[in-house]
Amino acid sequence: MAKEYSRITRIADLIHRELTTILQQEIADPRLRFITITAVKVSRDLAFADILFTKLDVISSRGQQTATEESVKLLKKAASRLRYRLAHKLELRVIPLLRFSYDDSDIQCQRLHHLIDNAVASDKTRRPDNTIADLPQ
Repeated sequence: MAKEYSRITRIADLIHRELTTILQQEIADPRLRFITITAVKVSRDLAFADILFTKLDVISSRGQQTATEESVKLLKKAASRLRYRLAHKLELRVIPLLRFSYDDSDIQCQRLHHLIDNAVASDKTRRPDNTIADLPQ
């Protein structure tokens, strides 16, 4: 039976913590500022670490999609240097290859919230207000 907090999970947490520190303190590229690592998933054989991130930035005239793609390209380009820095900080025999992808869960959450608000608003226009108030609590 597997432990609830396995070695893979501990390594993922360690990579998350150290990579966040590296990005905040050691990377001088201003295009990589305001990046937040949201999750790290390490494969069972420690070959790969899938890193999900979000970026808080002012939306440029090119739009959010272009800024996101640029961030992914920059992080993929810097992956070998980040892995090298992780190797010096972590006491692991094998450092996984870093694979970056944008975490769009906040955008999906906003879209679902908007859909729910629209459904509630259309429901209120179909029903009189007193039928909603009569529901038991």
